[in-house]
Amino acid sequence: MKFFNKNFFADNNLESNFIDLNYSDSISPGVFRGFHYQNPPFDEVKLVKCIKGKIIDYIVDIRKNSKTYLDVISFELEANDNKLVYIPEGFAHGYMSIQKDSGIIYLSSKNHSPQNEVIINPIDPELNINFPLEPILSDKDKSAKFLK
Repeated sequence: MKFFNKNFFADNNLESNFIDLNYSDSISPGVFRGFHYQNPPFDEVKLVKCIKGKIIDYIVDIRKNSKTYLDVISFELEANDNKLVYIPEGFAHGYMSIQKDSGIIYLSSKNHSPQNEVIINPIDPELNINFPLEPILSDKDKSAKFLK
């Protein structure tokens, strides 16, 4: 299975200049990582693949002039399903582990810029997400502000 081909992405007007490959692992079911994004000009495109266990990948539209502003979509990903999720600029990203010992890899179009990172609290009522498990949050995500 080929997961990425630079020419295919470029031919379809998708980001094809990824510069960073990251790995994230969650030991327990219910661990939620996100919602993270970076402000322009550090906003990034991500390409996500579950390589271990099972996750639900969540994407939030943060484009203020969009008809779908703050809408959330989700995708269930498993290690052997050969699915990837493409997350364009203008969207915040997070995921929840559904199985014990789940992990993802993701390509990113920009380097991580902590001073330009924004975190949306995953339990923000504005997002109205009905998580399948009680979210287990890091201190960083737990202390993130609500949108209002």
